[in-house]
Amino acid sequence: VVVADDYKFYLENNSPLNSSAWRTGALRFQETPLVEALLIIESTYDVDLNWDANAIQNCTITGNWSSEEFADILELLSEITGISAQLVGEKAYQLSGTCK
Repeated sequence: VVVADDYKFYLENNSPLNSSAWRTGALRFQETPLVEALLIIESTYDVDLNWDANAIQNCTITGNWSSEEFADILELLSEITGISAQLVGEKAYQLSGTCK
């Protein structure tokens, strides 16, 4: 989080890997903390993901995805990490489990 000259808070992502993910739909993670990856996925797919921070605090993810549907991303996350997702609202998901 960065405080700019106008005293507003902004999320700063130091990784250029996903700087245009919102536009291209391409996601690239290399030993990225899962929490950071989930925030990028939320922003890219305009969804609300909720998780237990303690369950995934030591998890990382590596992978490259291009133009996958959100349902496919959830399935890949489950396969890679062991985390499962349950729809709890129109665009809200509860993640559960711990990393493999």
